[in-house]
Amino acid sequence: MSEADTLQQLHGYVPLFSIWWMLLIGTALIVIEVLAGLGSFVVLWFGIATIVVGFLGLFMDFRSGEFQLIAVAIFGTVLLLAFRRPLMRWMASREAPPPERYEAGGIGELQQHDGRWSVYYRGTWWRLQNRLPAMDDGMQVRVVHLHESGAMIEPLDEAAGEDQAPKA
Repeated sequence: MSEADTLQQLHGYVPLFSIWWMLLIGTALIVIEVLAGLGSFVVLWFGIATIVVGFLGLFMDFRSGEFQLIAVAIFGTVLLLAFRRPLMRWMASREAPPPERYEAGGIGELQQHDGRWSVYYRGTWWRLQNRLPAMDDGMQVRVVHLHESGAMIEPLDEAAGEDQAPKA
């Protein structure tokens, strides 16, 4: 069987997709990647490849849907191999710094929620890792250490005339 016979057999099993179907399918793949929160960045590249092959259909004859699908598979794999790892590295570098890197030393405000004490400090609530001898709702304290979602506190030295306004 010659190559021409093989191509003739393939022709017609899958109908040619219009550009609108290719755009719709490509967009759907990208939306699935983003909304499902897959985070693997695999489906994304095949969605982009589907859109590109759809636009290429305006300029070249794919003969049948098989050739479009093969082009999407090849182009999607090339995009995946070329861009996934750099994108994953870039996304990892943009993550928020760990809480250990936040600065301690500012003033926070104590609150009791459902029998548990926390301190409001720099715009968020931190659970207490230590207790003071006397604690009241709204009491201002110095945050001396932050770790994960917890904070170590100490009482303010009122005799030194420290600023009593909470720093958010």
